Amino acid sequence: MPVILEMEYADGSKEEMRLPAEIWRRNAKQVKKLIVSENELRSVAIDPMQETADADIENNYYPRRIIPSRIESFKSEGGGSLIGRDVMQDIKTQLKTDDDEQDN
Repeated sequence: MPVILEMEYADGSKEEMRLPAEIWRRNAKQVKKLIVSENELRSVAIDPMQETADADIENNYYPRRIIPSRIESFKSEGGGSLIGRDVMQDIKTQLKTDDDEQDN
């Protein structure tokens, strides 16, 4: 697979670099690439747009970023149409019957 890099520099500019899949020919476990630039490098992201198959995206950033799990992301977005509701607790609530309505 190719290696897609996004480099962010100290001045705020970004540069994308795409290394071809042939880079893996010599060593299938790891590769090294020397990048020479006049700008100071702030961060590097591997495959920032998630274009390639990657089972572990937590190791794609330098410096390391904390990536929320899918469950944490779901909770922070409000969970869709069940905003603020705990469906498992809803199961425990007793439903009103016709007898309850006649008593009131």
